[in-house]
This record gives sequence, structure tokens and C-alpha cells, in this order.
Amino acid sequence: MSFEIITPASHDAWLEERKRFVTATEVASAYTTRTVANWERIRDTKTGVAHFQGNVYTRWGHEREPVLAQYAELFVNAALVLNTDPQQMVVRDGVSASPDAFTLDYEEGAEFKTTTVPINENQAYEKYLCQIQVALWITGAKRWHLIAEQHNDFVPGDITHEVIEPDTKLQAELVAVAEELSRFVFDGVRPDWMGGADSLDDALVLEQLVTQLAAVQEQTAVLRQEETALKQQIGDLVGGSASDEVAGWKLTVSTTAPSLGFDSKAFKQDHAELWEQYRTRKVAGSRRVGIKRIKENA
Repeated sequence: MSFEIITPASHDAWLEERKRFVTATEVASAYTTRTVANWERIRDTKTGVAHFQGNVYTRWGHEREPVLAQYAELFVNAALVLNTDPQQMVVRDGVSASPDAFTLDYEEGAEFKTTTVPINENQAYEKYLCQIQVALWITGAKRWHLIAEQHNDFVPGDITHEVIEPDTKLQAELVAVAEELSRFVFDGVRPDWMGGADSLDDALVLEQLVTQLAAVQEQTAVLRQEETALKQQIGDLVGGSASDEVAGWKLTVSTTAPSLGFDSKAFKQDHAELWEQYRTRKVAGSRRVGIKRIKENA
């Protein structure tokens, strides 16, 4: 086997072992939410600066694991064994996972989730799939089972089952993120995507400012569309020209006559010497700030 199996003696020992590695859950989170704030949260939780105490939903999920394990044994694969506390860990190249259930030969595994909505509508669904792909990569398993129980205010409902097969392209991307995350958490090395800010605090501020700018630009684009539509409606009502007072506003509508433009690009290409001769006016330099959405991970 290309991976190591660790069987801690106690839950506390399991917690200590987890600190040595980046986990499948952490890698999936880092991949799906690639922000300074999230990576800092992962690092601080890993190093003990911050603590995740769980909540009523995570406690409910833990309580339902034996029920989902029974479902897996009866309806999915009788060889699947619940990973009881202290959980067994599998480790490969500094990345660990603690499967909810697995076959003893690790040809298959299972991840149990509880959800208030259909699992594929859960906002964490993509993260769950990535978590499973990391487990598949670590173990080399043939398939993994995502078994989810939907509940309504903690009243159990339907259980669904989805088979997840290895996706080597996604796994390669997740492994690359795992390497970056490990260097960030354990060595303090910032990945390139965090930008050229002088400090991590500056990188976080920059991230917040860019996010705010993106939100403003999106709002502005919507308002511009509304403005254009309103101007069109006003023009259709009053015609080609108008100058009136309306509701305390001075309304002016005018229509320009058709005119010829100057093709400066063609002129420069056909008359390069004249272009250089008459290009004498200096324009002061200015700083431009632009943002563009980076294509999301597939």
C-alpha cells in the first residue's frame, strides 16, 4: 500500500495525530474557499490558536453515524465497517483522512452526512465531493460512497446514496492545494495567489477591499442597466428633444445628428511618420485599478 494506517489509542491521541498533517476536510475547504481569511482559520485551528467546538448540527451528524453505517452495511456494501472512536487514520504524503466507514482492504469507503436540504443542494456539497476525492487519492480506493440523511428540525428523513469514483484531474488539483496549505500552515509560506502584500494582515485587508470593490461593481452594473432602460423609456415618451421641469428635476433630451468618426488606428498604420509628427501632446500618467473574476475550479 502507498499509504500509512494509523490507529490512535484514544480520542486525544487521534487529535494529536491530526495536528501533524493537513486533513482531507481542510484541503477540501482550502480548495473550495481559497481566501486569506479561510486559510488563516484553517491554520489557526490546526495550530491551536482557535478552536472549533462543533455545534448542534455536527453533534447530530455524529449521533446519526451508527444509523447511516447500518444503512451502508444493509444496502451499499456489507463489508463497510464503521470507523469507531478513536478513529483510524490513513495518511499519504502529509495528508490524512479519517473515513466514516471503510472496507478492511480499503477498496471502498464511505462518508456520512446529515443535511437539512437535499445533499446536492447543500452549500457544502462541492466541499464534500472534494473531501472524498482526497480520501480516494490517499487510499487508492476504487470508489467511495456519499450517504446522506436529510432531516427536518432533527427529525430523520430520507437517506440517499451516491457513488463517487476517482477523478484524477481534480485529485491533482487538490494535491497541489494540499502542498500549498501544508507550507502555509507548518512553514508560514504564503502561496502566490495571496498577492504581493507585505504582510499577511495586509493580504487580508487587500482581499476584503477587492471583495468590496467587486460587490460595488456588480451593483453599479445593475444600476447602469436600469439607468439605460429608464432613459430609453423617457426618450420614447418625450421624443427626440425636450427641456422640461419634472418633479423638481430639469429634464433635457437631445438627439445628435449622424457624424463621421476618425479611424486613428488605420491612420497610424497607413501614415506612421505623420502620426509620430503630430503626436506631441503629453498625457499625464494615471493609476488604474481593475479586477476580473478568475475562473472557478471545476
